[in-house]
Amino acid sequence: MSSVLEVSRPAVEPVSVAEAVHFLKLPPDVRDLPLVRRTIIPAARRHIENATGLVLASRNFVQYEDGFPNIIQSFSAPYAPLFGAAFPWFFGYGPIASYPAPGVGGLQEMASQAPFAKNLKRTPVTAVAKILYVGEDGDLHGILPGTDFVVDFSSQPGRISPMPGSRWPISLFGANTVQVFFTAGYTAGADDTEDIKMGAEWQPLYALSQYAYVIDDNGDLELQTAASGTTGKTQPTWAAAGATVQDGSCVWLNCGPVGGAYETGVAYPPDSVVADPNGNLQFTSAGLTSGGVATWGNSVGAVTPDNGGDWVCLGAQLAEGEEPPNQVVEYQGDTGIPDDLKMGILLMVSHFYFNRDPVTGGSVSDVPHSVTSICDSNRVYGFEAVGN
Repeated sequence: MSSVLEVSRPAVEPVSVAEAVHFLKLPPDVRDLPLVRRTIIPAARRHIENATGLVLASRNFVQYEDGFPNIIQSFSAPYAPLFGAAFPWFFGYGPIASYPAPGVGGLQEMASQAPFAKNLKRTPVTAVAKILYVGEDGDLHGILPGTDFVVDFSSQPGRISPMPGSRWPISLFGANTVQVFFTAGYTAGADDTEDIKMGAEWQPLYALSQYAYVIDDNGDLELQTAASGTTGKTQPTWAAAGATVQDGSCVWLNCGPVGGAYETGVAYPPDSVVADPNGNLQFTSAGLTSGGVATWGNSVGAVTPDNGGDWVCLGAQLAEGEEPPNQVVEYQGDTGIPDDLKMGILLMVSHFYFNRDPVTGGSVSDVPHSVTSICDSNRVYGFEAVGN
C-alpha cells in the first residue's frame, strides 16, 4: 500500500495576485484581494492539479510504502522454500535472472515480471532527497539517489529503481516501513535551462568542490572559489575578467582564457591559468614571475611553489564529453509551468471569483469548457488526483 503526505506548502503560487487582478479586470484597490490571494488562487490551482494529476506549484512530499518492491511473493511453490530461508524479502535485479528457467511459471519468468521500479505518486518529480527504511534489525536506515538508487525523471510519473546490477536493501514488511522524500511540481517563473552537458561546461544544479572550473561562452575559464557549492537553476551572467559572480551557492572567478603552456621567466598576472607539462591546469591568484618548476602537484588543490609565488592545480584540462557521466539526482530541465495550464488556473480563478453567491432558484455555471479542454490535454492518465 502507498500513501503520500504533503510536508510543505508552495513558496510561490503559479499565478500572482497582480496577474489575477489584471485577468479579472478588477481595480487594484479592490477590497477582497486577501480572498483572492489566500483562497481563490490556491483553490483554482488545486482544481487544475486534481483534474490533471500534475503538481503545479513545487513542494515537498513523503511517500510511504509497506516495503520495497519484491518478488518473493511471486515465486511458485517449488522455489519459495529455496529462497524463503536465505532471502526473506528479495529486491531488485540481483542474481535472480541468472537462474535457469524451468518452464512456464519458473523463476526467470517471475523475475521478468517483477516490479523492481516504484512509481512516485506526484508528478513532475524534480528531486529525490533520500529514502529511509526500517531494516530487518528494526533500526532506521537511509539510502541516497545516484549512489544507492536511480531516479527516472523522464517518465510520467517519475519512478525510482535500484542501481543497475543491484537490488533494493532488505527491509521489514509492515505499515510505512519505507519513506521516500521527494520534491515535485513546477516552479513559477523559471527560465529555460540548457541541456545536461559534460566536461568543462556549466551545468544546472550541479554540486562542485573548490577549484572546479568551467569554460564560459566567451572562452574564459571560470573558477569555483567557494569551499563547495551547487550551481543554480539557470546559467549566470558571467562577470568580467578578474571579477566574481554568485551562482547558487557557488562563486565563479573569471580568470580569462587559459594562457597556454607554462614557460620559465614569464611575469604572470593575478588569476592566470596555464597548462603544466603533465596536462593539468595550474592557477595563480596573486601572480608571479616564473622561475621554473621541477615537480608539479597533480591533484586538484595541490599547491606548487614557484619563485616566491604559488600555483594551484585545477586538474586535467577538460573538453566537452571527457568527464564521466554521473547519476542524475535532480531534474535539470525547464520547470516553468506551461502557459496553457497557467491560463487554466486563471480561468478557474475567474470562475470561483464571479460564482461565489449561493444558488437559490437557478443553477450556477459549471466549470468552463476551456478549463476542461486544457486539463484533458495535459492529464497524466492512470495517475491519481493530487488531492487523494
